[in-house]
Amino acid sequence: MRLTLAFLACMLGPFTQAIDGNKIPLADAAERALEESNLTAPGSRTFHLQVSIAEAGEPGSDYQAKIEEYWVSPSKWRRTIESPDFSQVLVVNGDAVY
Repeated sequence: MRLTLAFLACMLGPFTQAIDGNKIPLADAAERALEESNLTAPGSRTFHLQVSIAEAGEPGSDYQAKIEEYWVSPSKWRRTIESPDFSQVLVVNGDAVY
């Protein structure tokens, strides 16, 4: 735990000063960094993601999948999962989930 906190302090140290040179608390800098790096936060840009997952060193293994996600907003997105034994398409459009 202490090592993690020390690491965060070292990594976020440069971000603890605002653009105008005023210091801001480390916790605020960490929260701001998390908000800016979150792909799925309200107001974030849309994105399309494709991922192929496979067992390393075993190209013919059944342990593989393809995942695709289209993201418009937290209330509007689509995810497709395909593997040898399982497939699923999940569509969220407001309160409607298919």
